[in-house]
Amino acid sequence: MSRSMPDKPRVLMLTARHNPFDGRIFHFEAKTLVEAGFEVTIVAPRAGGEPVERDGVRFLPFEKAPKGVARKLSTLKALAQAATRLAPDVLHVHEVDAPLLAGWWAKRRLARKGRRARLVYDCHEPWPFFYARNFGERGLLHHGVKHAVIAYESWMLRHGVDGVLTAHDLEADYLRFLEPRIPVRTSLNTPPLDAWPDTPPVREGPIEVIGHEGYMTESHGLKTLLGAFERLAREHPRLRLLIAGKLQYPSDEEYFRSWLLRTNLQDRVEYPGWVQRDDLWRYLDRMDIGIHATGMDANAVRVWPANKIMAYLSRGLPIVSTPHPMNRAMFARYGCGVVADGGGPEALGDAIGSLIDSPERARKMGAAGWKLAKDRFDPAQSRRELLALYEELFREETRTAL
Repeated sequence: MSRSMPDKPRVLMLTARHNPFDGRIFHFEAKTLVEAGFEVTIVAPRAGGEPVERDGVRFLPFEKAPKGVARKLSTLKALAQAATRLAPDVLHVHEVDAPLLAGWWAKRRLARKGRRARLVYDCHEPWPFFYARNFGERGLLHHGVKHAVIAYESWMLRHGVDGVLTAHDLEADYLRFLEPRIPVRTSLNTPPLDAWPDTPPVREGPIEVIGHEGYMTESHGLKTLLGAFERLAREHPRLRLLIAGKLQYPSDEEYFRSWLLRTNLQDRVEYPGWVQRDDLWRYLDRMDIGIHATGMDANAVRVWPANKIMAYLSRGLPIVSTPHPMNRAMFARYGCGVVADGGGPEALGDAIGSLIDSPERARKMGAAGWKLAKDRFDPAQSRRELLALYEELFREETRTAL
């Protein structure tokens, strides 16, 4: 640690949208910081059954109001009160709305009391596009929302944020462009490769299992993937679908159940629900092809590399993706996947079918992807980026003005 850093710096993580045991927030960042000698507390919405402490990380859950404006105001109040009461050395916020605003306010409040707190903005999403997509892909309201969030984000970077951590390469470049005078580091949501077996299984014989990892919802290609599998299931009687993730909304669950009843494919679809990161490899190793079915909305095309892409590559899986410009560039360069010609079920089914008909080609793609993952998605590098940002926070030249 640097000379100006306290012996045991206190870190307070604020989140309003994530589970307290989120893979990035708890399993990766909080645990890494604790191992490096930091004292870490996570303030997050109550999920039920949270312990007071786990693996050296403390938890302070809060209750969200049911809905509406009261929900947003109560969340902001809970986060701001926790931040000022605990007076940490670092306020590490995980969303652009209530957590960032609460962190900025608490930093100013603590400064008036003579307490210096550093503010880290941990950006998991391209937020301007995340919010704007709720108002369509174009139009006055869409652009108004997008530019309002950009203006707010830019102001916060200039007037309060001391360091930025991102989960995606594109976000880092965007935020560095908005404010080049503060440190910006990229810590990818890499799979826990150092906790998984070193090498993927040897895949031989025909392709029999296609799989999806992570959340599944309509915007993440639920109907596209199920439609593609429905067609492929008729052509390939031994083919099965494994969904190692969670159907995100009740409407997704309803659609999935009705689809199973309509197609009578219950015996050929496995849905274990959400899978913990440490156990995910067991499901990935049963797959022969990994599917990335996503929308082409303004937010989705900027989330790259997606978590599931890194997970598939790390277990030697060839990838079939719906149209995505960044996936297309990566697959062309490294030869680790196929991009469908269109975004619908038929095009996705054709792309998957091309690998089913050529298992040797699929295995070569999987081997190329595994090498790429080993070279580029090393969790140790992401840990170094996280800790390097914290070192920069406590250097004397780090901005001190509010």
